[in-house]
Amino acid sequence: MKGIKTTSITNWLIKINMLEYFADENGKNHKIPTENGIQLGITTQERLGMYGSYKVVLYDSNVQQFILDNIDTIAYYNTQKKSYNFNTGGNI
Repeated sequence: MKGIKTTSITNWLIKINMLEYFADENGKNHKIPTENGIQLGITTQERLGMYGSYKVVLYDSNVQQFILDNIDTIAYYNTQKKSYNFNTGGNI
């Protein structure tokens, strides 16, 4: 059995409209929660690091449970190379 990478989870959250990309003033893409993601419990927080400030995406316990409840779907989505259609429950 192969593990699921965090990028697989993030890509799935983007696919189901919980996260989206946002380009900053330098043109660099960042992930931020959509309105659906915020309602589920995804937030961002500004942090100060060695090289300046940066934003992190945080998942509260509701989001973590949501991910666990859908882990089979995420794993299947990962093996199908993003061709899975979540609206119909099958391949596109």
